[in-house]
Amino acid sequence: NLLSLPSTREKENKKMGEEFLDLLSKPTVKEKSLAERFRSQGAQVKEFCAHGTKDECRKVWMSESDDGLESKWNCHRLHFRKIIQSHTDESLGDCSFLNTCFHMETCKYVHYEVDQAIKTKDDFEPGSLLGQAVVSRGETVLYPAQWIQCDLRSLDMAILGKFSVIMADPPWDIHMELPYGTLSDDEMRQLSIPILQDEGLIFLWVTAYWSSHGIGPRGIITFFK
Repeated sequence: NLLSLPSTREKENKKMGEEFLDLLSKPTVKEKSLAERFRSQGAQVKEFCAHGTKDECRKVWMSESDDGLESKWNCHRLHFRKIIQSHTDESLGDCSFLNTCFHMETCKYVHYEVDQAIKTKDDFEPGSLLGQAVVSRGETVLYPAQWIQCDLRSLDMAILGKFSVIMADPPWDIHMELPYGTLSDDEMRQLSIPILQDEGLIFLWVTAYWSSHGIGPRGIITFFK
């Protein structure tokens, strides 16, 4: 039954094909680097402290601790910090919208934000830092959102720089009376969106027409080009 057995050449071709498939399935250095850039920093799940703020947590701990030494308080859970502004009236209590209040600049209720402050030197016991290196955690610095009021058709996109992630909600011409100007498909294609990004992700809000006409990941790229 020798005819049914694979020849040496066939075995070599099969082995070579398997090696090619194995090689193609492995991520490249560039792909690994790109995935690392988009990986959430400090992705481990962190539990919120039931006591809310650090001050309240510290008070409860001291009241329940045997020695009651404040220097030994060490809660690793996430805490909140009160946002007290000139118009805030703490006697009114907490805002029911918490951190989603749209009128924080005028709302008199108490609002909160996540307390990201790290421990100061006063929070550590004497001598506890000896022999320990100080290492930067390399956290990403986020800047406040910016907006530009202009005619996008005449804006030089190159001045905006490069972005790893782009979220776009263009003013599509949907044949309705709208309180703002719209862009035709041709005008949309001429916005030079590719200048804003060498590589990364783009999230595009599309109309039902383009959704039904299969504007997928490759379609977005060809649409703007």
